[in-house]
Amino acid sequence: MDSDCTALYCYSVLTRRFRISTGSIAAIMMLLTAGLLRAQGGQAGHAQIPHFEVTSVKPCDPKAGGRGGDPVPGRLFVKCSSVRDLITMAYRDYADGRTPVGLRLGSSVNPITGGPAWISSAFYEINAKPEGSPSPGMMRGPMLQGLLEDRFKLRIRREVKDAPVYGLNVAKGGFKLKPLADGGCVPRNDTGTTSQASGQRRCGGTNINFGRAGGTLELTGVSLAEFSRDIQNFVDRPVLDKTGIIGLFDFRLEFASDENTPGLAPGNPAAESSSRPSLFTALQEQLGLKLEAAKGPNEFLVIDSIERPSEN
Repeated sequence: MDSDCTALYCYSVLTRRFRISTGSIAAIMMLLTAGLLRAQGGQAGHAQIPHFEVTSVKPCDPKAGGRGGDPVPGRLFVKCSSVRDLITMAYRDYADGRTPVGLRLGSSVNPITGGPAWISSAFYEINAKPEGSPSPGMMRGPMLQGLLEDRFKLRIRREVKDAPVYGLNVAKGGFKLKPLADGGCVPRNDTGTTSQASGQRRCGGTNINFGRAGGTLELTGVSLAEFSRDIQNFVDRPVLDKTGIIGLFDFRLEFASDENTPGLAPGNPAAESSSRPSLFTALQEQLGLKLEAAKGPNEFLVIDSIERPSEN
């Protein structure tokens, strides 16, 4: 197994590739994470990972010029981001150097604990030129980790412990979808891309259409474990696949935002007249699935120390 594997990434691989149940994986992930931290001394290993040759880290005001960043070929450019968001990008979304499949937006995934309050209120613009031609996922993940540890003196570790979760189970009446036939979609490669021919569908495709009143989530060729990971973006805790169902499926889910979906923008008066059901109701009515509160493993990112960045 790849030593750069993060706990939740390995969790997805084990459930998707080897069809191991979530119950069996919980103990495995505890041991895996502990072993990785001992091997890495609590820090991400940067051996054989390219570095940035030139880096610019400047304080910025998100109200002055907006947030985010336009892709710049061959560079890492983050227009104006909080330190918390930078840590989330580096150690969660792109931690393994790959472009993530699906959403992976929810704060319930790898929640960050520790650190001073300013990691949420201090914003920085980053413009970094790499050595060689690393992939965008490599720059936003392992290479950004190195930048944060160098310029922000970040010391961070991963800790897996029991926490509130939702278990995704089959609802009364049974699961309503049928698995895709073999070859029903083109798998992604390790970079998160596909080499699909014209007319072929991509496994892991995502189509999102959401407003303040809710919207539609469509996923193409994903497992129940991957579907669980994606819907946890909308709720207040991780979602673990407890169905025991294997195979790839096409999902279409229409639901409205409400107090149980903090991952969506809060509703407005228009939402009250929405004909869409809540997420919990939509799962049962449209897919034959249900979310049940439970306890389960979740991986936390724990900040041991961090400093404001040095001058350029």
